[in-house]
Amino acid sequence: MVVEEQKARSVHAAELRRVLIDDLHQTFITPIDREDIFNLSHCSNDVVTYALTTAEEMNILEVTADAAIRKMLALVRQEAQELQLALMRLPENPRVAGDHASEVRRLEQEVERVYRQSVKELFAEADHIRRLPELFYRREVYRHISNMSDRADAAAHVLGMVVMKLA
Repeated sequence: MVVEEQKARSVHAAELRRVLIDDLHQTFITPIDREDIFNLSHCSNDVVTYALTTAEEMNILEVTADAAIRKMLALVRQEAQELQLALMRLPENPRVAGDHASEVRRLEQEVERVYRQSVKELFAEADHIRRLPELFYRREVYRHISNMSDRADAAAHVLGMVVMKLA
């Protein structure tokens, strides 16, 4: 049931992006460059896709959330909140939007720091060869979350470019 719900959410997110792209094709003038809107929607859709596939992967590989996963996901959630704030501020306060985009970049660096430290600690626990599959599964989930954060950072980069054009 969880997997089916995740697939439905993924289909819904992809549908929203297709509608946005269709609207872009029909709109002559947009408040920001059409290419920037397209790139931002692509990065945002990737974040949603990574969130859903990470949950699916955790379910399939039977990986439970440990402290590292909880920490990285909390940071990615903050990235998503900063992206939302940036988009809300963009029309009236582009420089404030840029500050929020910069915060996403800082948070992405923190996710990477937690990721690297967690992988190091994870493999330090490899005391027996039979534990290796479990460790590799967990590292795979860590990597997925890191990639999700990278996509949020890519969205922040696009927003930064938009701010440069508007400010």
